[in-house]
Amino acid sequence: MTRKGLLINFGLCCGSLILCLLVIEVVLGITQHNIYPDGYFRIDEQTGLLTATPGYNGTRESESGRITISTNSLGFRGAGFDPREGHRKRVVILGDSFVQAVQVNEDQTFGTLLSRSPAGVQVLQAGICGWGQGDQLRWLQENHQRLQPQLVIVAVYLGNDLTIDNMKRKHLGSTGYMVSTHGHLINRRGGIDNSPFSRFKQQTIYRSRALLYIGNLFYKAGHALRYRSERTSSAHDGQADGTPIYPHSWNALRLYRKGNWVPKSYLRVFYNLIGQIDHLGRESGFKVLVMSIPWERTMDEQRFQAEIDHHGLSRADFEIDLPRKHIAWQMEASGIPFLDLHEVFSSKPDPLLAYGMVDTHFSPTGHAWTAEALAGEVQHILD
Repeated sequence: MTRKGLLINFGLCCGSLILCLLVIEVVLGITQHNIYPDGYFRIDEQTGLLTATPGYNGTRESESGRITISTNSLGFRGAGFDPREGHRKRVVILGDSFVQAVQVNEDQTFGTLLSRSPAGVQVLQAGICGWGQGDQLRWLQENHQRLQPQLVIVAVYLGNDLTIDNMKRKHLGSTGYMVSTHGHLINRRGGIDNSPFSRFKQQTIYRSRALLYIGNLFYKAGHALRYRSERTSSAHDGQADGTPIYPHSWNALRLYRKGNWVPKSYLRVFYNLIGQIDHLGRESGFKVLVMSIPWERTMDEQRFQAEIDHHGLSRADFEIDLPRKHIAWQMEASGIPFLDLHEVFSSKPDPLLAYGMVDTHFSPTGHAWTAEALAGEVQHILD
């Protein structure tokens, strides 16, 4: 084949690939809705963190209908701190998507409900999906002096927060820091990646449904291979073959295994980051409250059993209360107040009402129960 023919074939292949991507983009645009609207996220140049765009206004579809999403001047949901309300004490809630709470309207989030409770506090909901305690510490280091909170609440989700910072030690993404094996923040050499390719990724790849969908398929395939190996080594003889692979749920379920409960490096990172937040509070004059958010599967024994059965494992190898009990013990030993939402939800007639039917983040009921429990705890700590 001549050189001209090769170039023609190459051009046809490239054109076909681009056409396929455009078709996928259109199909996904019709059939799928982004959890977060276009333009909602940005990379903060000062901290290197994934944050929301300040002053954003948009909408998204949820189980309960169309949700209005807006952000304050700091890029978070809720009113935030009002200088005219100086007589009210200031509370910052650090967390991930449970604090961001795009599944409900702003006036239904537990942060907003807490600000309207008898606790009489102003609340800043400093939560972004995917944030671990490393992200929360980095943001707090940069912002605590100008915000001057009296209380910082660290919301810990027992579905992934004990491993999310460990993963960030390996996959730094575009952040300007990394978490060391001992749970300390280390600035990346060269800071934030502002190369032309990085900007191209943020402006094109990260905004393309087709490219994100294809990338997510490779991501899931890699995790499925990893968790198949780990799960098979943990399964009883003859139970691992042929059972479905659920890598994301396995990442949560492995936190509840007896014996070698979570690699020690995970625990070291997690507790050291919590300790640094507490130390910053002692130096700067604010108090710290750690609040555990239960994994939805652990609020119902049948669902927990079904999750174990999916992976071909034995219920005898798992303890449904393991992570929260360990954290409660560690917080008590460290002198840090601890609120266990598992106990709060378990006291209700139907604990699963705290979660959505499809999206297993908090429902409006879950936010209301959380705000009610927080109000009493906050009053007790700040009085």
